[in-house]
Amino acid sequence: MAQFMKNSKFSKIDIELDNIICDFCGSDQNSLILTSKDYIFNNIQGEFNIVRCKNCKLAFSNPRLRNDQLKNYYNSTDDFGSPVEKMVLINQKSNVYNKYFLVNYFNYPFGKKNLRYKFIHYPLYLRIGKKLKQTLFIPNYIKNGTILEIGCSYGNYLFQLKKIGWEVKGIELTKKAVDHGKNKLNLDILNLDIQDFECFAFHILLQQK
Repeated sequence: MAQFMKNSKFSKIDIELDNIICDFCGSDQNSLILTSKDYIFNNIQGEFNIVRCKNCKLAFSNPRLRNDQLKNYYNSTDDFGSPVEKMVLINQKSNVYNKYFLVNYFNYPFGKKNLRYKFIHYPLYLRIGKKLKQTLFIPNYIKNGTILEIGCSYGNYLFQLKKIGWEVKGIELTKKAVDHGKNKLNLDILNLDIQDFECFAFHILLQQK
């Protein structure tokens, strides 16, 4: 399936979309979740589908850009934006509360658990804890835990997880972002496609929305 871009610096590139099977279970049976245009480059004609596998329920883009063309967009740094310098998980203003929640609700070893305070602050946890779990995705503590993030951008999220004890690794196609994560944040980030990555065991595998 070919589509063409209009009024774009990629205007000479024909967009090739491949229909694919489920990456997880190999099924070719899926149902449509939503259809949307591109909101990052804004000049790609056509629409893109997000589908759900009927067998294993994995959600994925289908049809999707071929891998050799996908790299063209990620290697373009002009549209990629800048790193978020002030993104913090545990900051000076909310240091006590965040450490308290991490210890008592996420099992982090930053102090002793206090069941009395955990009970008293439970209503507060229902508000803030939900954000920590869902919005920031703070995982429960695992001793010597390892995390791989696919498409980690500048590495800000991995940097926060590293600060609270996780061994982190990232994969990112944009060299500008990789250089920032490695040089500014001292992170282990690889500039390659996930299909070229020789994977080994991780406790948690992330691919941010």
